[in-house]
Amino acid sequence: MSNIFCILIVVIILFLPLTELVRANELDYNFEGDFKRGINLGNALEAPPGEDWGVTIEEYYLSEIKQAGFDHVRIPIRWSARAERKPPYNIDQNFMDRVQEVVHWALEQELGVIINIHHYEQMMNQPRAEKAKFLALWEQISEHFQDYPEHLKFELLNEPHDKLAASEGGQLWNEYIELALDVIRELNPERKVIFGPINWYNINHLNDLTPLPDDENIIVAFHYYNPFEFTHQGASWAGRADQTGFTWLGTEREKREIREDLDQVIYFGKEHDVSVRLGEFGAYSAANKECRVRYTDYVARQAEERNIPWTYWEWAAGFGIYDQDRGQLRRELYKALIPEGPEIVNEIGNLQWDVDEKEKSISINLNDKFYDDTDGTDLAFSVKREENNLVEINLEEGILNINYIPGSVGKTQIQVEAQNKAGFRAVQNFMLRVLDPAMDDLALFRPVSTSSTTGEYKGSNVTDGARKTEWRSKAGEDQWFEIDLETIRKVERINLNWGERYALEYKILFSEGGKEWNVVHSEVDNRRGINLIDIESKLTRFIRLKLQKGEDKMGYALRQCTVFGE
Repeated sequence: MSNIFCILIVVIILFLPLTELVRANELDYNFEGDFKRGINLGNALEAPPGEDWGVTIEEYYLSEIKQAGFDHVRIPIRWSARAERKPPYNIDQNFMDRVQEVVHWALEQELGVIINIHHYEQMMNQPRAEKAKFLALWEQISEHFQDYPEHLKFELLNEPHDKLAASEGGQLWNEYIELALDVIRELNPERKVIFGPINWYNINHLNDLTPLPDDENIIVAFHYYNPFEFTHQGASWAGRADQTGFTWLGTEREKREIREDLDQVIYFGKEHDVSVRLGEFGAYSAANKECRVRYTDYVARQAEERNIPWTYWEWAAGFGIYDQDRGQLRRELYKALIPEGPEIVNEIGNLQWDVDEKEKSISINLNDKFYDDTDGTDLAFSVKREENNLVEINLEEGILNINYIPGSVGKTQIQVEAQNKAGFRAVQNFMLRVLDPAMDDLALFRPVSTSSTTGEYKGSNVTDGARKTEWRSKAGEDQWFEIDLETIRKVERINLNWGERYALEYKILFSEGGKEWNVVHSEVDNRRGINLIDIESKLTRFIRLKLQKGEDKMGYALRQCTVFGE
């Protein structure tokens, strides 16, 4: 076959409509599992037009979800905002194609899929006026996906509430369930259809769904966020932005409440001979990390003991188990969901500096789990030069060597990405700076004072020149760390190397005499790791780090603070 002919075939395929490509392959998927452990792809396709909620579903997400041990995904979708306001309520074709693309990615990974109608706020406020549009949406969705495999399931409407729940004691919602089922069954007679009770899928309203439709292919879902003051603390959309500090310690009383709630669901399922599933659960990131992990693990295990399939809320946003900035799973939270899942490596390697007067170099000894010549693991890396060509890079036998060209002064942003055979990725970003060799660390061995100290983790550990020692404060939001340079110096740069308990929000203040302080730098959305901070040349003797908000409630940990200037 000639090269020209091959190129023509590629061009033809590229210009085929997406719908035809998917339907031509839709029966080729081989899903042999079941819907037992899943995850919601939240804050993506349910964001309103023109808004970005911080999550864009990427194809590799589905691969990582599969490799992590999940067997299905639930895709929340705001169809109502992507359809015409008047009859025939046509869904925007570009949006339909995007939904189909994500469904396709999941099916290719042999993941089960649930698609729903999510955030249909008009339906909640004007249920009768929105009835025709609601049914028209399901008519189009049902037709579009009618030939897809049985492991694509439909969910009628997420968390009916407000006027839809209040209307006739919930009976209006029951009526709409029957009508939507009739629409779906015309083209999808045996597809599983999911729905839940009024008042946000509340387990206390399960009986309001009765009598259930006479349909053997229905599943009743519920959502579980009890105790709500713990799971939604700090959540602005729930009116709890200022309500924090709640814990879940796993006491016998706390555990018993969860067991009794899940037993209530099991009783309903058996009494009415219907399958049940836990469609959402989790705790928002404002909660203490250890409590979140403990709570998530207990709910998941108790659901599994009762053979209740679950879908965690959610992948990569406020409840998320995936850290988009680092490109990796949050190990503790992930392991709470799937304890036997593959081990997660959170670090690619260790930085080692080799410094002399002519050049600086970094050698990154890549973690064995990510680089091993015997198993063919791939390593990819890229370099973004912010100023001139300052570095030379080579990779030899698992060591990534980054060398500054002798005599150079400047900075280079480097991103290293590794992926192991199991499909897990780790990403690390480094900002490399070449400083004038004459510049010394002004903070080295200088006196330190702190608001508090925990055990042997004293403040002087931060200025001892050792990367592995650290200062740890006691618990409490407002803590501080202060260095006395012992004489007034001109400061141009400050580098902070955080430990596990890093500050999300902090300020750096300067003072020449220790009484009057000026803020020279502020952070409101910090990330763990090394912060490299440029300061406009300012005179100071005292440098104070005011820590205002921590990653958890357990205090702060700082490994190094280096100061450069004259």
